[in-house]
Amino acid sequence: MKFIDIFCAIEAFAPRELQESYDNAGLQCGDPRMEVSRVLTCLDITEEVIEEAHRHACQLVVSHHPLLFHGLKVVNPQEDYISRILMAAIRYGIGIYSAHTNLDKAEGGINHRLAALLQLSDVRPMSECGVVGKLPHPMLAQELLTYVQAKLSAGTANADSPCILRYNREATCLRHDAPLLCSLALCGGSGSDFIAEAESLGADAYLTGEMHYHSWFGHPDILLIEAGHFETEQIAPALLADIITQACPDVECLTTNCHHSPTLFV
Repeated sequence: MKFIDIFCAIEAFAPRELQESYDNAGLQCGDPRMEVSRVLTCLDITEEVIEEAHRHACQLVVSHHPLLFHGLKVVNPQEDYISRILMAAIRYGIGIYSAHTNLDKAEGGINHRLAALLQLSDVRPMSECGVVGKLPHPMLAQELLTYVQAKLSAGTANADSPCILRYNREATCLRHDAPLLCSLALCGGSGSDFIAEAESLGADAYLTGEMHYHSWFGHPDILLIEAGHFETEQIAPALLADIITQACPDVECLTTNCHHSPTLFV
């Protein structure tokens, strides 16, 4: 099987036309005509991941986050890690492909997988990115926070990457006499831009990976929950592996063991 066959399989699931205008999903490095027998999936392309792919004789790495996001004018391994990754991948004959915001928005993609992890029902897409659904049962605000933290921490690959939540202190649902919460909107990764839509859909709470500072203000009627970019998208390697395995059963698909948040908590 060739690189291009795997690209086509991924794009049949998550069409590249779905990606945001700022994005750079698709082939990052490599010859689409090359033969592939083994693939490694990951959330982020790092030097560790490329070395891991080389050790396991993988010809292709498929990531969620693109390696090449902004323009790269010089490839110099002394200057930045992206150059080092590109040079190592070329030296080892490893191709790199990414499915990013198109995978976020696809039916059954990142946001749907996150909703499934949280056991939401009656899940429906938001107009731009994200989904909204019903909680397994009505919950108090603190109960929902504990529930989300437990679900995301259970999936965290490394003990050094606990799921630590932040939430808006002005949310009226935090009051002792507040009604129970029944619905949750969510967007994995960075989802500040979709708070207004979550509110307009009547969601009681909105979960995302990271938010801009000023996005926290002015939303007393919805519980805003920030759970970490890595923590809300750590499902990506398994999702990508499932897509490839189902469409290309003759290709061996591995998920990275170099799977951890780039940050630590004190």
